[in-house]
Formats: sequence, structure tokens, C-alpha cells
Amino acid sequence: MNNENLNELSTIKSAEKQGIPQVWYNKQWAEELVIFIKQFVDGGKAPEMMEIHSSFTDYYQNIEEFLQIYKHFEQTILNKYPEAHIALENRAGTH
Repeated sequence: MNNENLNELSTIKSAEKQGIPQVWYNKQWAEELVIFIKQFVDGGKAPEMMEIHSSFTDYYQNIEEFLQIYKHFEQTILNKYPEAHIALENRAGTH
């Protein structure tokens, strides 16, 4: 993960397991994702749709643990981009 856009996003850069990025790894990761999205969109058209793919089985005991991390992300993104729609989808995991 040597993308220059990630230089100041150390949690996103370091969250990996056997070379596979760990998405939605913790609250700091989610906060850095907000920063990344704002940088990516900066001055461009606001996102209309975001798909969130988290493997609930990789890091969490239950979906409530994921939702505690996710809810701050959602509030922050929708405050910045109120027209955006966010779709949550579970993926199979990295096991």
C-alpha cells in the first residue's frame, strides 16, 4: 500500500493480513477512510453511491461491534455528502 494518497493514513496503510488489506479494521481505520474519501473527491462531484464491504467474520464477534465502528463513518460522510447513498454488504472473509 504505497499510494501517495495514503501517506498520512498510517492505520489504513498498516492494516493487512497476509498481504490482504483489512478493511473496517477499527475506529481509526474508519476515520482515516473519511479523510481519504474527502481527499479523493476534493473539488469534484460528490459521491452518489458508496458500497461498503466488510467481512464481519474476520474481526468482530458480532455485527454490533462492526456497527459501532461504522456509525461514526456514516454520520460524518452523510454530513459532508447528504445526497450519498451507502450500501452495506458482507463479504466471505479472508480465512
